[in-house]
Amino acid sequence: MSAVLKVVRARLMAHTDALADADGAMRAGDAEGVHDARVACRHLRADLATFRTVLDRARTEPVRDELAWLVRALSAARDAHVVHDRLAHLADHELAVHVVGPVRDRLDLSYAAALASAEEDVRATLASERYAAVVAALESWRTDPPWAPGAKGVTADDLEPELRRHWRRLVRRADLVAGAEDRDRALHDVRKAAKRLRYAAEAGDELWGDEARELARTAKGLTQALGDHQDTVVTRLALETLAADARVDGDSDFTFGRLHAREQARAVEADQEFVRRWRRARRHHG
Repeated sequence: MSAVLKVVRARLMAHTDALADADGAMRAGDAEGVHDARVACRHLRADLATFRTVLDRARTEPVRDELAWLVRALSAARDAHVVHDRLAHLADHELAVHVVGPVRDRLDLSYAAALASAEEDVRATLASERYAAVVAALESWRTDPPWAPGAKGVTADDLEPELRRHWRRLVRRADLVAGAEDRDRALHDVRKAAKRLRYAAEAGDELWGDEARELARTAKGLTQALGDHQDTVVTRLALETLAADARVDGDSDFTFGRLHAREQARAVEADQEFVRRWRRARRHHG
């Protein structure tokens, strides 16, 4: 087996193992298992795209599609836990003098049904034939890797254009931010492109060396800033709903308004951090 194929196989098996570990955690009711499963799926999808030159796409593309389905199927569970925990943290760290009304009780009651439903969705997903099929396909690659004809002759240099393709996509997305009508949405699109670049660069670390490592570091910094920003987008929407519900019930919405203002300020900071990091990235990577 060539050096390239050894790297690709190791990557695919490592993330298949990670998905198996996450499966056990999810079945045990561990919310972090959902996060780990989604990360493993995203890594697998990125690897299957980055290394498509050496892969039989008739076998891998259906699996990529099913991995995308699995990420979506688990998203509600992950989102419910993340938003609830983030709102709880904000409420618990607000000064007592600024907590007006049953803020924490309202928050917990509002998310109780969503959390219960999310856990049921996870159980249903894990019990589905569709999930079993995608896991079986991944496991089958341990003994029967999905190599394309001629894969043995492909070199690291042959694959490197994939890395630059991910960089160009990120540049295109980032260039649209300044003139975007919906800046939050535009930044989220940049985040997704940065994630794809990061995963591709991490996948090619052993093949492409310093260039891949530098791009991975750049993409990681961008995704961190943009992830912070997206967290505030979701949290602000949730706070607006909680405030509206409080008003309907005759309770004060003061505290939810304060928390919303704090999240708005954090969004501005995250946006500015992205701009700084992006300017450095363009100077360094072109």
